[in-house]
Amino acid sequence: MNNKPQIQKDRLYFTQNNCDVRVRCPECARTKILRHCKVFKNLPALWWHIKKEHGTFVNLEFGTSDIIHVLNCVDKAVRWKILE
Repeated sequence: MNNKPQIQKDRLYFTQNNCDVRVRCPECARTKILRHCKVFKNLPALWWHIKKEHGTFVNLEFGTSDIIHVLNCVDKAVRWKILE
C-alpha cells in the first residue's frame, strides 16, 4: 500500500497552457498601484501567484470562481489563435 499523501493538483485547462501571454493579477491590480503589479508570462504562473499570495477571496467586483472562468476563456482564445 502507498501511504504517501495525495498531491493536490489543479486540473484546470489553463494551468496546462504555457504559451506566452502577459497577464497581471486582478487582485493586485485592484489593491496596488498598477505599475507596481508584477506581469506574469503565462497563465500557470498567474494561477500559482493567486493561490500562493491570495488564496480564496471574494470582493465586490469578482471572486476566485470568476477568475477561473476568465482564465479558462483566455486559454481558449490563445489556443484558437485569437490572442497572441
